[in-house]
Amino acid sequence: DHGEFHRLWSPMPPPPLHLVSERRPADEHLPGNLAQRLEIAVAATKLTAELVEQAITGDVSAISADQAVVLVSEMLPIAREAYAHLQVAVNRHGVNWMTP
Repeated sequence: DHGEFHRLWSPMPPPPLHLVSERRPADEHLPGNLAQRLEIAVAATKLTAELVEQAITGDVSAISADQAVVLVSEMLPIAREAYAHLQVAVNRHGVNWMTP
């Protein structure tokens, strides 16, 4: 069909506008893309700080097996890498500097 062919080859609509995410204080103190990698892992697993705290403090059933794998293989190495950088930032700005 000529009309269908023409529709398929018509110009594409403009791309959606890029949404600028809100910057957090930690973002500027972390090297490379640590914050972005962590955000991706959190979004992919739907983990929350509360779930992670629950799992770490004794109720490992609070998270799924898939979430546990990502926590151990992705998130903990990122936390280890970020620790020294965040420690320096806390020493410079005080313990409440990351609180919104």
